Amino acid sequence: MYCEDIMKSVKRFGNDKAVFDVDNDYRNSVCMSLLQIGELT
Repeated sequence: MYCEDIMKSVKRFGNDKAVFDVDNDYRNSVCMSLLQIGELT
């Protein structure tokens, strides 16, 4: 589920690191999913 959420964010915002670096919504979306994956493991 969280991996799917990350993929949806990448599709929405694009696969460009420069966009990831400057877009708080993009970063927060991916980071919160990664945080949840880490907590569940």
